[in-house]
Amino acid sequence: MNNTPSAGMASSEEQLTLLPKVQDLSKSSTRSGAKLQYLTAAALTVALFFAVAYSGPASKLRTRFWNQQTELEIRAQKLPNIVFLLVDDQGFNDIGYNSNDMHLTPFLDSLAEDGIKLDRYYTMYTCTPARASILTGKHAIKTGMQYQVLHESAPWGLPLDNVLLPQALKTVGNYRTHHVGKWHLGFYNELYLPHMRGFDTSYGFYAGQEHYYDHNILLTDEPYMDWSFNGEPSPEVLGTHSIELMEKRVNEIIQEASEGEDPLFLYYAHQAIHYPLDGVPDHYLNDEANAELDRLQFEERQGTGELSAGLDVSIKNMVNTLKETGMWENTILIVASDNGGCAGHGGSNWPLRGGKNSVWEGGVRVPAFIHSPMIPQSARNQVFEGYFHTSDWFSTIFSMARLEKWPGVEDLDSVDQWAAISNREIEGERNTILHNIEWNYAAGKTDFRAAVTVGELKLVYGETWDETYDPKIGEGDGVSYSICAKPFSRGTSTTWVFNIQDDPREDTDLSEEIADDDLDKLWKKVDHLNDDVMVEPAFQKDSWDLGCYQAWKDAGNFLVPWHDSPVLFEDGEDGEDPLRDQEPAKYGGGDAHSDSDFDPDP
Repeated sequence: MNNTPSAGMASSEEQLTLLPKVQDLSKSSTRSGAKLQYLTAAALTVALFFAVAYSGPASKLRTRFWNQQTELEIRAQKLPNIVFLLVDDQGFNDIGYNSNDMHLTPFLDSLAEDGIKLDRYYTMYTCTPARASILTGKHAIKTGMQYQVLHESAPWGLPLDNVLLPQALKTVGNYRTHHVGKWHLGFYNELYLPHMRGFDTSYGFYAGQEHYYDHNILLTDEPYMDWSFNGEPSPEVLGTHSIELMEKRVNEIIQEASEGEDPLFLYYAHQAIHYPLDGVPDHYLNDEANAELDRLQFEERQGTGELSAGLDVSIKNMVNTLKETGMWENTILIVASDNGGCAGHGGSNWPLRGGKNSVWEGGVRVPAFIHSPMIPQSARNQVFEGYFHTSDWFSTIFSMARLEKWPGVEDLDSVDQWAAISNREIEGERNTILHNIEWNYAAGKTDFRAAVTVGELKLVYGETWDETYDPKIGEGDGVSYSICAKPFSRGTSTTWVFNIQDDPREDTDLSEEIADDDLDKLWKKVDHLNDDVMVEPAFQKDSWDLGCYQAWKDAGNFLVPWHDSPVLFEDGEDGEDPLRDQEPAKYGGGDAHSDSDFDPDP
């Protein structure tokens, strides 16, 4: 099914009329790995507004797909429910159907086998950029979220002028929208909270990592809890495992949605299988799971396996609730990881090179699949082998729901993949994957790292770490399991090129062998994206704000917003602050369905 991207079909970017380049790299500079001369004063801005033409071939195929469901006509009259399960730090080798050593996700495996696996699904190299890309439909370099993750004390977030997926679904389809789990897109001011950005309710935590039982964030001198409901701290969760809390809330959302007429969009950003490896309650582990855990070779891998087993059971319970309430037959379930696995904490991306925090395949190519009773049997049990980028969910979900985007959603990088995924007769339209472009902003912007795939060729420049994996997890000579890759700070001057179709392990560097024109094409793609698209990162100004800790103490040692205004700098005082001095997007706010009777007390 769609074995490769169509060689003869123009990508979404190639179909646009691009403005002239400000500058191009010479062949000699690319061979030597010299830095790009980025961000000139004359840099141009390109609008990459993407909207699939609903009158074109994709529309006809999409119509044919839905018309195949003649036995489901009554069901098809109602907009489908969309459940998006985002798994945290699940590497390529961390789900059973891909794994050579760990088989603790039998239920998810069964859904994938009876669904559509996305074999070449690409995400971002770490949490925050991936989540920003999913919810905006844009490359992280376009939203300022391309550099590293949000520390909990950071006074920045996903810029407010972006229209997020729940806002769009609410506006166009009157969806009830809910967030459960991890946010990690900023909370220094209340306007950045998820329930202010299109979600009717939000239940979970703001930061990037915390303990599963006491919900304290990591690496602080004092304990600070991070769990809330619609911005209000939830002290009653102390001692209850995160998987149980999220599972209970999800079941309540489903029960409530089953009693109404509006469709459901659930963004279920799970905490598992992210570090710390706190284990799970015994009722999530049966005899088979315990036997599988005993077979694993080292402690960290067992910890990841235990969280994987808990995740699997909790999702099975969620699906059972959807079935019991009569919602499952009209639900589309999306499952994807946010980034590659972390070797130091028991994750594995074997046989791919690298892992989380790197732009090697192991950091950005992760498990993903779609399952739904609404998918015709002829389209199930398939593997979609075309390129799929995490930003594509925005347009693809709209197409799944048979909704047309409206002019308020602009400048997207999202490609509508639904027709190609659901119909074996056509190829996917994506031919290019931007993995990332970033400077080492924290170290003075002296080096950069970039990676892009165009067709079969992938260019990597400036990558700073290079771990690979032995097939016997934990037993490979020279493989460090004490790291999760280091955040990018100092680059190299090395250029690599790989044929990613023939060499997915990135073993053979072709940078000195490929034709000059092919190398130029790769570098010009990076040059264009950097000069004409990339904005300055939100990270750059005041990446740490120690004043937050006093505000958290005043709130009973809970993480809460600590700035009254989203604008922290006045013009002339500390320069202009374009990423914060902005009006929030006003499409489909989070209070359109404020009648929830959710009781946060577990």
